[in-house]
Amino acid sequence: MPGASCGATGLLLFPNQPFPAGIGCAKFGSFRVPKYSEYFLFAACLLLILLGFRHYLKSRFGVSLGIVWWTVNLAVIGAGGFFIAGAGQDFEKYTEDAQLIMVRTYALELSRMGHEKIKTGTPADDPELKIISDAVAKWEKLNHLVADIYTVRVEADGSRVFVADSPTDYNRDGVFSGERELSVGIGEKFEEYDKGFDIALSGVATFDAEVVEDKWGRWVGAWAPIYDSSGKIDALVGVDYPADEWYGVINMERRMRMAGTSALLALISIGSAAFVVFKRDVERRLMAEARFRDTDERMQLTVRQMPIGFIEWDRDARVIAWNPAAERIFEFARAEVIGNAMFGSIVPATVREHVDGIFGDLLSNRGGTHSINDNLTKSGKSITCEWFNTPLVDSRGKIVGVFSLVQNITERIHLEKHIQNAQRLNAVGQLAAGVAHDFNNILTIITGHTGLLLSRDDIDTEARLDLERVENAAMRAASLTRQLLAFSRQQAMFPRPLCANEVVRASSEMLSRVIGEHIRFNIKLSEPLPTIEADPAMLDQIITNLVINARDAMPRGGVLTISTQLAELTPEMAEENPEAKPGPAVQISVADNGCGIPPENLARIFEPFFTTKEVGKGTGLGLSVVHGVVRQHRGCILVETMVGKGTTFRILIPVCDLPAEPLHTKPTQSIKTTSAPKKTILIVEDEAVVRELAKIILERAGYEVLEAEDGPSALAIWNVEKKRIKMLITDMVMPNGITGRELAQRLFSERPELPVIYASGYSQELTAPGFEETETRVFLQKPYLGDQLVALVKRLIRK
Repeated sequence: MPGASCGATGLLLFPNQPFPAGIGCAKFGSFRVPKYSEYFLFAACLLLILLGFRHYLKSRFGVSLGIVWWTVNLAVIGAGGFFIAGAGQDFEKYTEDAQLIMVRTYALELSRMGHEKIKTGTPADDPELKIISDAVAKWEKLNHLVADIYTVRVEADGSRVFVADSPTDYNRDGVFSGERELSVGIGEKFEEYDKGFDIALSGVATFDAEVVEDKWGRWVGAWAPIYDSSGKIDALVGVDYPADEWYGVINMERRMRMAGTSALLALISIGSAAFVVFKRDVERRLMAEARFRDTDERMQLTVRQMPIGFIEWDRDARVIAWNPAAERIFEFARAEVIGNAMFGSIVPATVREHVDGIFGDLLSNRGGTHSINDNLTKSGKSITCEWFNTPLVDSRGKIVGVFSLVQNITERIHLEKHIQNAQRLNAVGQLAAGVAHDFNNILTIITGHTGLLLSRDDIDTEARLDLERVENAAMRAASLTRQLLAFSRQQAMFPRPLCANEVVRASSEMLSRVIGEHIRFNIKLSEPLPTIEADPAMLDQIITNLVINARDAMPRGGVLTISTQLAELTPEMAEENPEAKPGPAVQISVADNGCGIPPENLARIFEPFFTTKEVGKGTGLGLSVVHGVVRQHRGCILVETMVGKGTTFRILIPVCDLPAEPLHTKPTQSIKTTSAPKKTILIVEDEAVVRELAKIILERAGYEVLEAEDGPSALAIWNVEKKRIKMLITDMVMPNGITGRELAQRLFSERPELPVIYASGYSQELTAPGFEETETRVFLQKPYLGDQLVALVKRLIRK
């Protein structure tokens, strides 16, 4: 019979091998193998398949099948073993029981038909034998599993012989052909051993599943005793079944169960693997979605909290995204702009064409990624914004919109302009200060020697007039250098508490004579006013310059008004001067109803050397000097003007808490003094001509003068003549490593009360920051007149 196999694998390993499933052991060729060996082989093959499947999943999908998968598969293999091992047993038991019933029935029928009457010598054509033979043949045809039905009797000599036999259709073609398929004749010996034969002789019908192989084929069969009329066993009836066909049915059941178990195992494995792969894929998708959500949330959080505006536009310039920073810049809420075209609301009409061109360039990817534009807010305020734009390109390479980063740089632009202007003014101021210093030394020589000549009695009248003209020109030049120093904020400044009204009254007495009769001069002073801390000379300079400017703006006459009042210096006003001190302030206004200032000139009025006056009628330093002095006083200057209507300058200076000091002037003394005590003065000046001039002036005034060209030379003279020296006059800026101030400090260590005059063509702020005048230590600005120097020396030495 065809052998049982271990599923598809077993069929390949052992084709067409008999695996009978008898009780106890099964025959396999000439070997006898354990009953469940085929199952063990089947299970081993399945395990190999599972291991290969797991390795494939691991390498292909990165999936690790866990302990649950292995437990389920091993449980299926274990349960499938018992399921397969029991395959065919039900059929085998059913057929055995059926054949036993049948063979007993055959035995009873043969006994009833008088089988005992048929003897070995009964002729083949005996009617009774023929009836029995026909019956046996008929029964064979009715049972499709039966190959042969025959009866065997044991003779007295112990031999076994056939009595009745049916023909056998060995090849199952429905035709009894050949001698082999014919029935065996009566009396022919039965030589094959069959265990069931011996059992049946004991009176027990039996089914023998042991395969018997003889010249007719391979058989399994059933035996039952045939009794005679006396109740003794007369013969045995045997039924042969083809072993291969009978076991084939059983093995088919086993194969079916193997296939079912394999299919179930494959279904479980594939389903589990598919579930794991799907689960892994779902987990990856969920993780990707979670990462995407986190990224999107972080992006939204970044967009919401970024300090610069984020705007996304579609191709029609409609707003898609608008973050809180954009709301703060343009004052439009997000709900007001989403889905709307906003160019008309935030772009001034004057630059709309320019902005449309930028947007068109972005949509065609030709540029426009960075621009600085004028924009409008919801309240109509004009601002300057810096834009960083990027075209949005989809996966097909199509530009679907634009996103922009924008920031309000109005304050930055204003500050940059302010810094540029301050740097320009500072550079010009440094140049002006250097020029003023050298010029002051020259003017000191001119005015000094002119004064010496004028002090002589032998000068004729015409020569004296010429000298006076030279002295006047030199003083005008000195006034110009003072303006240069004031513009560069390097003019000596001596602030003190004072009342602005007193300064205005004192200045107006002189100004009323110079503005001309064609101009009506008004003064409106608010009383009382708080105290301000200011240099009265500088404040007078501010008023004088503004009044002269107002006079020049009204060539045909008009009204000029100076007024004072209490005001507030706000932080917005202080934007033009970062050093300004916001808070209560005294305002000094100079207003005219003249020609006004054109808009194109308004931004340049404080620039040095800028003037609209004809050549020779203005230096361009007046308003720049005013601007510099106001900044020195930590104030601000505001301008209101209208062409054809006039101009008003408002000066705001912070108030102070100190009581005001009265204005007064110190009387000057003449250089024409020839009698003075012989007191020794040490002059230290690196400019030889200036040093010689000072020496001449002081010697003519009756003083003894010692000269030094620098600090080391002065120290050498001091070490020898220190007991005789009563005063030190020193320039502030000198070569060879020792400044005038450092020289004085060294001398103070030996004589703290030594009177000192510090002289310089630079301002006190530049050469002696933090210097404060005392009764014995003063600052003398170059150029100076001879009588100024002599008067100052007398005052200090006398003290």
